[in-house]
Amino acid sequence: MDLATGTIFLAGVLTFASPCVLPLIPVYLSVLMGGSFDDLEAMSQGAARRGKWRLFMNGLFFVLGFALVFVLLGMSASALGGFMSRHRLLMQQLGGLLVFMFGLKFVGWLKVDALNAEKRFRLNAGKGLSPLSAMVMGFTFAFGWTPCIGPVLGAILTFTATNTDTVTGGASYLLAYAMGIGLPLLVFALLAQQGVRLLSRMK
Repeated sequence: MDLATGTIFLAGVLTFASPCVLPLIPVYLSVLMGGSFDDLEAMSQGAARRGKWRLFMNGLFFVLGFALVFVLLGMSASALGGFMSRHRLLMQQLGGLLVFMFGLKFVGWLKVDALNAEKRFRLNAGKGLSPLSAMVMGFTFAFGWTPCIGPVLGAILTFTATNTDTVTGGASYLLAYAMGIGLPLLVFALLAQQGVRLLSRMK
């Protein structure tokens, strides 16, 4: 793993730990499991093991859902790399200005109402939640939480577009970002009840 990929992966981990993502992880895990973690604790040992396995599988498909969106974004950004490489200095200057404005927005010094808008799809979060439904949830996570992840994601897309002109390069950068968000989530899914208690203390 090169320095750029490692840094982007770390940005994904920090996105997972951001104040508007981390506190909602127990909610997402409960929906993916199809019930509360108290229900899991009250199950028999065999049923609890099946519940944790279902939670992990749904969590895996949830991660695949938003990872696919990020990878497609990376491929689109790198497809513009040929043009941007011919105007690299201008693109880096404009990108730096954009990241600076995102930073002002992130700390609340710049008010842009359009960047605070979000769209959500509502799924049936009953006990019959399937891996396919979890994958659709991952899609909505990638598209719906741009007010939170937008500044970091925008910076990574700008870096990708100005530093690689290959589709595979753009895909690898955004896959690293998605894994930075997704791997901690899967760890908490494996820990199940203990993971949620840890998140409660971390909040």
